[in-house]
Amino acid sequence: MTKTFIIILMLLIAAPACAENWGPWEAPKQKRSTSTPQANPLEVAIKLFQKHISSVDGPRCPMYPTCSGYGLQAVKRHGPLLGTFLLVDRLFREQDSELISQRKIVKYGYIRFFDPVDDNDFWLQRMSKENPHPENR
Repeated sequence: MTKTFIIILMLLIAAPACAENWGPWEAPKQKRSTSTPQANPLEVAIKLFQKHISSVDGPRCPMYPTCSGYGLQAVKRHGPLLGTFLLVDRLFREQDSELISQRKIVKYGYIRFFDPVDDNDFWLQRMSKENPHPENR
């Protein structure tokens, strides 16, 4: 029994000496994704609307950029929450009688009222310039 124990012990001690050199450990390599990065679900919904509903229903928005284009810009620039608020505000203003006072342009063969996101988020930019770090109060 002791002879077997000594042989097993010698094999356990000698086995690592014959083992292959593994070298230093490396962090696992990340697989590169060939697909596009995950889009915001709201952006995907707006793009689906543009591609499948608006193309069949025809142009309805009297403004430029179109309401769906405006919503896409607002969501990309300000995120889903504030972008949605800006889009809803735009949809309410679309029916406003004050559109006549806005600048008219010809786009896609139609006369449209120019109403970019920049004209409607000025208050947000001004607030961030006045108080760039509100948490430091």
